Order: sequence, then structure tokens, then C-alpha cells
Amino acid sequence: MVQVSLMANNASKNNTVDINVGQTKNIVVDPKVIAKIDINPEKIASITRDGNSAVIHLKDGTEIVLENFFISENPQILLNEGQIYWAANLAEDATGQTTVNYLELKEIPKYIDASSSVPIWSWVVSALAGAGTVALLSQQDAKDKTPPEPGKLSFQNLLDSGELTQDQITNDNKFNLKLSGQEKGSSVTYLISTDEGKTWQETTLNQKDLADGIY
Repeated sequence: MVQVSLMANNASKNNTVDINVGQTKNIVVDPKVIAKIDINPEKIASITRDGNSAVIHLKDGTEIVLENFFISENPQILLNEGQIYWAANLAEDATGQTTVNYLELKEIPKYIDASSSVPIWSWVVSALAGAGTVALLSQQDAKDKTPPEPGKLSFQNLLDSGELTQDQITNDNKFNLKLSGQEKGSSVTYLISTDEGKTWQETTLNQKDLADGIY
């Protein structure tokens, strides 16, 4: 049996669906709800797209149909087995086929605690952007499960002109980003958010003329 949890910002609205082996189950997913499936990625045969639905085909014949899944701003699935968690990131290749990359999350999201009201994908997206370099375990080649060494993000030529030092507040809107210590040969993309991690935009090493706000 597989258990699917639909997690809302308000824990009182959470819902759990149990699916028997070999069963096909359709589950309507609200755009503001996160789908968490208690299963190891290795037990998934494939994930396909049917309209706005994500169809998860398990190797034991079970099918989980997440209706309206692709309407969400961040169409991702949270998987877990025991205390190990993965983010299943879905995308499309040049031919329009759905591709899946599995990212192991090294820390258990705080949202799993029923007392938390923090949207889980704010945490996940922050983890994806802040890691610098992450291990993406593709559906086609899941042999290498050792994540590369992440880099450490720092600021160059930044003047801490806030009222207090080390308070992460400054009037300096022109500085450079620097990532050091990442695994050799890895690619790095810098992302920036101005809405507490809800959305992210690609940025460059050289930051200038930044508007006032929280980044």
C-alpha cells in the first residue's frame, strides 16, 4: 500500500489517501496543496503527463494520477521513505516528453511538523537555490547517488552600512556574488528572490542598483 498526503498551509486541512498495490487512484490536487508520497524513487517506473495531470507509474503496477498537478506554480512532488526525503522535479525535454530528476533533501523540511505554517516549497526552492550545486538523480541514470560538494556563497565588495554589523541589513546595493569550494567541473546558476522564496529569477555575479527590499 502507498500513502499519499495532501499538505495544505493550514495543517487542519491536510488529507491522506491510501492506495492498494495495483490500484489506479485519481487524486485532485489543489494548486496550493503539496503532494507527498511515502515511497522511494527507485520504486517508480516513470512519471508521465496527461493534460494537466501527473501520472505516477509504480513498478508494482500501481498508478497515482494527480489531477490539476501542472496548474501549480511549482509542479514538484515530495517523496519520502522513513527519514529520507526527495524532491521530484518534473520538466519537459525538446520533444515534449516529461523528464524527472530526483533531488535528495539533506534536512527534513520543517513543514512536516504539523505546527508549522511555512509553505513546504518555499523551503524546497530555497534549498535548491541556496545549494549552488546539487545532485540531480535522473530517471534514466540513478546509479550515482553521491551529491557533489556544494559551494559556499559569499559577498565581495559589500559594505555593511546598516545600523549593526552582522544584522544582514545594508544600504550597499552594489556588490559581487562569489561561490567557492564547489566540486570541480560543476555548473553554477545564481538565483535571486524578493518574495521570501516563492519565486526565483536567474541573476549574475555582479549585483548593482538593487532596489530596497529583502533578498
